[in-house]
Amino acid sequence: MCAMWRDFPRRKNHVFWLPQAQDLTEEVLIDGWFRTGDIGGWQPNGAMKVTDSKMEVFKLSQGEYVAMESIESKYLQWPLITSIWVYGNGFESFLVAVVVPGRKALEDWAAEHHLTDDYKSLCQNLKARNYILDELNITGQKQQLRGFELLEAASKFGSDGKEGR
Repeated sequence: MCAMWRDFPRRKNHVFWLPQAQDLTEEVLIDGWFRTGDIGGWQPNGAMKVTDSKMEVFKLSQGEYVAMESIESKYLQWPLITSIWVYGNGFESFLVAVVVPGRKALEDWAAEHHLTDDYKSLCQNLKARNYILDELNITGQKQQLRGFELLEAASKFGSDGKEGR
């Protein structure tokens, strides 16, 4: 088992980075690899299996302790997303997250809102990103997350691993 790094250019899933912060992006993206801090290994079929997290509890700059697994499980109550990873550090007072939206759920939402984009384009669509962020925070409030446990803003990573604008 090893600390997990993920090379985004080889990944077909599209994810969102919350919030758009260049310094945080540089902190977790090193040489094109996304440093998650997770523990796991590569499976024989090339898939990554995450088995644990290096840092389950961390302290934000204002002194509040955050248990990311608990927060992630509460955000996962919202059925539009298939995966979420929450990140924070002691230099900031807010949390960020990587979110993988479910393809069918996102495409269904788009159809209801008269958007004809494909999945890849929807992952880059500002309206879709804002919708996902708003719904995640509504879910967080319903799950009684505290204010500093809610997510700050939304932007995305494209399939090339570079942060979207």
